[in-house]
Amino acid sequence: MIKKIGFSEFQDEFCALGSKNPFSLEGLGALWDYLEQYEKNVGEEFVLDVKDICDNFREQHWSTVAFAHNLNFFDDTKTGKDRVLRYLREYTTVCGELEDGSFVFRAFGDGSFLFRTFGK
Repeated sequence: MIKKIGFSEFQDEFCALGSKNPFSLEGLGALWDYLEQYEKNVGEEFVLDVKDICDNFREQHWSTVAFAHNLNFFDDTKTGKDRVLRYLREYTTVCGELEDGSFVFRAFGDGSFLFRTFGK
């Protein structure tokens, strides 16, 4: 049995995490858009698992990404942000770029994250 949800139900699932919700409202919007497009691209619906999403996606400011990966991209905001975006696109999937300079992206790792789909 499949229950289709809209963005507000998606958002509610993360808000239920309280302070453990790692995404802003804008970040959830970017993530929602990415996941909707992903479903269309693969032609399958997936099971919403908030824990798996939290484990496998990140929302971080460009300067936090630069610092965490020793990128030394602090020459200026625009150049540093653009260089971090290129880095993320090279090594992972960027789901969205946010107004405050943050990015939503798939976590770095072994790439083993797979959506659990119905009928598989």
